[in-house]
Amino acid sequence: KKEKARRNLLRTGKKKDPGLILVVLKKAVENLGKEHQVVQVKRGYATNYLIPTKSAVYATRENLFKFGITMPARKAAIAALDLTIKKVSPTDNLLKYLARETLKIEASQDKSWCISKYTVAQEYQRKLQLYVPLQSLIMQKPLQTFGLHRIKIKVNDKIGLVPAKINIVKHVPKTKQSETSVVS
Repeated sequence: KKEKARRNLLRTGKKKDPGLILVVLKKAVENLGKEHQVVQVKRGYATNYLIPTKSAVYATRENLFKFGITMPARKAAIAALDLTIKKVSPTDNLLKYLARETLKIEASQDKSWCISKYTVAQEYQRKLQLYVPLQSLIMQKPLQTFGLHRIKIKVNDKIGLVPAKINIVKHVPKTKQSETSVVS
């Protein structure tokens, strides 16, 4: 029974790997290290014993400076932190989001229409919750045909222009379903 339960637990993936984290010892801990030393321990040991007993704190940049860790040790600890933390800047997230998402705009098939920068900016705000200033939208001319269109958005001077996709589709009005009565 225990083996079967263990296999089910592994299959569902609910059991987490404790992993290793860096902590700064506030006092000497037997078989681990001296006061103000940066050590790597299992996450569970740190969160369940070292930190609650105030024997250690997480090895953040602030805590490393607070405890006056010497430069070589601090650089090594910060380098280890940089390797363990996956850094993704908000700009990288924005670029991935723009590349992945296609803005869908509905247009009437009966009336003539024209999609301007203003409409595109409004639709980004309304549908994707993304504020895009008008001056950042680069469109050669207003969009007047159905289908997939590619525009560019100027994020900032350093990044420059980022491609974005807009899909203009035919608007299908929602019709009221007529109620039918069944005569018995």
